[in-house]
Amino acid sequence: RTMTREIEAFIDKALGSEESRVAIGAVLGSAGAGKSTILRRVGLQLATAGRTVFLTNSETKPAVSVVRRVLDATPE
Repeated sequence: RTMTREIEAFIDKALGSEESRVAIGAVLGSAGAGKSTILRRVGLQLATAGRTVFLTNSETKPAVSVVRRVLDATPE
């Protein structure tokens, strides 16, 4: 449930690269381990730093049209 230095280093490396705009990471753990909490904290940290963040509820998958609308509205 804590933003570790390892998580921060992964995010910095993934977002700091000019080569790719896409990075994939996995957050693994049992129910109640804090996966969603960590992801919310990552999103908050990125938004505070001026990044655009899209957060969705994993229990309800957003429609492709919704994701497309968000991506179209997001500055490059």
